[in-house]
Amino acid sequence: MQAIGVHGALSSATKIASCCRLEDSSDPVVADRLDRWHATQRNGLSAEDAAHAVGVPRATLFRWDRRRQDGSGLLTGTAS
Repeated sequence: MQAIGVHGALSSATKIASCCRLEDSSDPVVADRLDRWHATQRNGLSAEDAAHAVGVPRATLFRWDRRRQDGSGLLTGTAS
């Protein structure tokens, strides 16, 4: 039997909170990363290489971009 102390519970809560963090589409950091991602793709990089250059997972960038185009206002993503 393994006892989980307060540290373990806080660590789990932090992981859950970080993956459920909401970012507003008007957030200048999100907008900047999306703009840089698109610019690097226009310069010939693949979506994966451009995402690596921007420092955000490709799936997150696609999700942010889709939600910005849909006009949903809130973007969900993980900080990396």
